[in-house]
Amino acid sequence: MKKKEIITTSEYVNVSDADIVQDFMENEFNVDEWDCEHDVNDYDFFWEDFELTDEDKERIFELIKVEAKKEIENYKEQEKQLLKDRKAILDFIYNYIHEYSYPECGDIGYLLSSEEILDLILENGRK
Repeated sequence: MKKKEIITTSEYVNVSDADIVQDFMENEFNVDEWDCEHDVNDYDFFWEDFELTDEDKERIFELIKVEAKKEIENYKEQEKQLLKDRKAILDFIYNYIHEYSYPECGDIGYLLSSEEILDLILENGRK
């Protein structure tokens, strides 16, 4: 009589620095939580899947920081596109006031329109 058993094995395979960086960016990087103050030791759980020296980790983490900075810049560019013209800015102001705050008398947006708010920002922005 025989019984089918599923046997899985794990082994180390050769990967490049770029492969490790890509793995990190796809599985560990989170723009909301990324802080340039992070260091290699903050990600001990990530390094467990690799057979690396401390020097390898440091070198690869420097590459990760470069990629993270590029990714953050991409997100910033996307945000800038959301404010590309006066209409987009007015929409942002209106939506922010009416979706994220509930202005009461004396608060910004209670009586002032989005257009009036934007004009005041432009008028007073360099004072």
